[in-house]
Amino acid sequence: MKIKRYEARDINAAVQMVKSELGPEAIILSTKRLRKGNGLLGGTGKSMVEVVAAIDYEPRDPMVNTASLPEKRSADYLPGPINHQLINSQLPEVSALRAEVAGLKRMIQRAVEPRPEMRRGGQAGLSAGTAQASGPLNQAVDTLTAYLESIGLESALVCSLLEGAGLDGRADPAESSARLRDIITGRLLDQIVLGRWDEEKANHPCVWAFIGPTGVGKTTTCAKLAAHFALKEKKRVALISADNYRIAASEQLKTYAHILGVPFTAVFKDQDLSRAINRNQDKDIILIDTAGRSPHHEEHMQEMARYIYAHPAIEGQLVVSATTQNGVIEDILTKYLALSVKGCIFSKIDESRFYGPIFNQAVRFKAPVFYFTTGQRVPEDIETATRKRLIDLLWSELREGV
Repeated sequence: MKIKRYEARDINAAVQMVKSELGPEAIILSTKRLRKGNGLLGGTGKSMVEVVAAIDYEPRDPMVNTASLPEKRSADYLPGPINHQLINSQLPEVSALRAEVAGLKRMIQRAVEPRPEMRRGGQAGLSAGTAQASGPLNQAVDTLTAYLESIGLESALVCSLLEGAGLDGRADPAESSARLRDIITGRLLDQIVLGRWDEEKANHPCVWAFIGPTGVGKTTTCAKLAAHFALKEKKRVALISADNYRIAASEQLKTYAHILGVPFTAVFKDQDLSRAINRNQDKDIILIDTAGRSPHHEEHMQEMARYIYAHPAIEGQLVVSATTQNGVIEDILTKYLALSVKGCIFSKIDESRFYGPIFNQAVRFKAPVFYFTTGQRVPEDIETATRKRLIDLLWSELREGV
């Protein structure tokens, strides 16, 4: 297997470099964005795309006359330890990537080959007679695969989204790309659960506790939703602060409550929280701010559990920053979803450009996504999670014309 890295100004240019050197059979293993140089006056440097590609054999130079070359013995092709060391030095994660290669190859084969039921039904799909015209489809698959991985979608998820996508290989690249995007979008959104506050189905009062790690914006999110429900929905709202680690957080929420004209209570024990909820049974919705807790700190997580289970009406809303790395989000959701969690709110959408981790974990955990926060302004910078907004986030970095 030959593995090589390429750097280019964008995904399209990188894919063309791969095809030019390794040929159309090359497989893209991974993509990521990087910056080159420090830039002028301390700037961030030039934005580039790095693509790692592989091929199962050494590409033949078309300018070399192979007939004039001496015949090699089969032993010449056996990989030795030096070759393994070279590969490992170039790509430490080669073992995992080899498994991804196999999956990607199966995905592309299924994408360009017709399924039996499609042939029987006469639906659009590639056939033996159009195999030679499948170049545009291959190009669309390669480009969109590279793009989706560049924004952080996991390779296995990308494979599943493209698996068995029957398209007409004779279509031009733009049409193939547009149709593939429609297929990907539909399949991805079908796996994501969207949540919304339904007054008729909600507990009365509805009690939401905003939980999550430190620094994700729980207090601001709580204030935004309080303003939304009180001012726009005309609901009776109560605010409770259970964050007894940051005095500033409690004071901030108290100030918002005063501005909105809604009752505010600060509690310091789980028993106090239960009593505060019982005192506000005439409200439509009670919003509770909690202290940030690391999912790796067992004692803190137990304390959080005591608050969550202090009253049977409490439903957790897990707040996670969109700027968090994929593996960290997975770890956070794994630990926090063991509690009584109603759904998720992804904050700081405005501070990120690559939203693949949101889609990865929304598909993996099936936790309903309720809201996105998009800035610091209260109450403007919060929006309900919708299919349209998810589509915007999915394709936000796709260059026009791809």
